[in-house]
Amino acid sequence: CLHEKLTAYPSCKLTPLSAEEGMVGCRPTFFRREKKLCLLLVVLSLATVLLIWTSTHPTNTRSSSLLQPDPTVQEPYITLKNYTSTENSNSVGGILYKKPAIQNTPPKKTAEGNGGSSNHPSVNSLAERDRESDAKTSKNTSNEVFITVRSSGPMHIRRVSLIWKTWMQSFMPSDVCLVTDRSDNLTKEMLESGYCVDVTSCIASHMKEGLSCKTGHEFLKFYEKMEENYKWFCHVDDDTYVNVPELKKTLIALYNHKPQYAGHYPRYNIHRKKAGAPVKIDQIEAFPETKTGFFHYATGQSFCVNAELLSISSAYIKGVEKFVSFSLRTMYPDDLAIGFIFDRLVGVKLTEVPNMCSHVEDLRTIPPSSLMTQVTISYKGENIIQIPNATFSVAVDKTRFLSYHCLIHPNTSWCNTGTPINRLG
Repeated sequence: CLHEKLTAYPSCKLTPLSAEEGMVGCRPTFFRREKKLCLLLVVLSLATVLLIWTSTHPTNTRSSSLLQPDPTVQEPYITLKNYTSTENSNSVGGILYKKPAIQNTPPKKTAEGNGGSSNHPSVNSLAERDRESDAKTSKNTSNEVFITVRSSGPMHIRRVSLIWKTWMQSFMPSDVCLVTDRSDNLTKEMLESGYCVDVTSCIASHMKEGLSCKTGHEFLKFYEKMEENYKWFCHVDDDTYVNVPELKKTLIALYNHKPQYAGHYPRYNIHRKKAGAPVKIDQIEAFPETKTGFFHYATGQSFCVNAELLSISSAYIKGVEKFVSFSLRTMYPDDLAIGFIFDRLVGVKLTEVPNMCSHVEDLRTIPPSSLMTQVTISYKGENIIQIPNATFSVAVDKTRFLSYHCLIHPNTSWCNTGTPINRLG
């Protein structure tokens, strides 16, 4: 290009270098009156090349945790980031939502004093790359499914950090909301990444009141999102892995424009060591319109409802205080209260989805050949799924969520790096 610009002007002549000068090529011969113009052309050409290069090679220095190898460990292992709780009184009881913002800050130093290496990309950048890859290889089903994850502050490090770096990356940030009871470094990082976080004033307890309170906030978020024309609204607990492609495939197949309540009713509870049975009710004094009979309910681990069912159930579940009140009046825990409201009060029975599994079932009996078609899985102690030739050993992947994620999404960056993962978060 420089040669063409110089030869475009007759007074900027090119003369061959002599053999005595030890070079082969041409050099410009400038006439005095044209010399400044030719130099200006050279400067403009170089500036143009520099501008094009910088625009096509952006520098991303966003601070994030890093995937760093530990030479003392011979196989992949996981140590979750030590998120320190920082209570935020201004956010209690409200919805926290923030659009993603680009932050050009230097990498933060880890507790060990390492500032990170440029040779190892951050987990967030890898997750973003994986999400873009999924978007290119699958049909965009945004606004089909909105999902909430129910959690509690003490579980953020052990559970939420794990699912955020695995299956939640398959959703657009606007399609997922964490409902919890505490603000800390993890929730702040999720907000900075564009995810919705609802920090409630519910008590941090696994008792009926705490769970029903958070479930009421989940329903409240469902009704808010109805204005965005979502078809399905799903709840999962923080110890649940969601096979996102299979979930969307299942819900699209189920949808029939009628009120629907989908989930799995366990046939045998391994923790209680007894067969599951429909709940028998006599006439409840607080609900004289109900009759003696039975109803099925979905385990509280996961369930989905469509927009049509929400539209006709608002009298019972729209509003945190309203749902908590109904739950306490039935004297049922949240999952049974939901089944009671939909089945006995609204008149919509459970649509059974057998591959929405939970830890109350024996997950070890799931055939490896059917793992790809499971909608949800969970874990509890040694009750975990069996994955032949898993990416990670049980010793370092106790929940099997990492190996299961690599089975479903084999092109995930950290599944193929061959580098030990020593930090998630």
